Amino acid sequence: MTLQKAFFILMAICILSCRSTIRKPITNLHWLLGTWENKTETGLVYETWKKLNLNEFIRKKLYLKRK
Repeated sequence: MTLQKAFFILMAICILSCRSTIRKPITNLHWLLGTWENKTETGLVYETWKKLNLNEFIRKKLYLKRK
């Protein structure tokens, strides 16, 4: 086996081993979806959670400071 063939085989093994595994859909965090409000001594915190796809959620957070 030539050095070039060995290099390509090694690269193929590395690339194939880096593939992500199949993930199970997130099903037990549906209670998190929606907008949440938290009152603190310094103000309010709002978080909004949305489901992007079967495996990802998006969170937006807003801080409102008291004067």
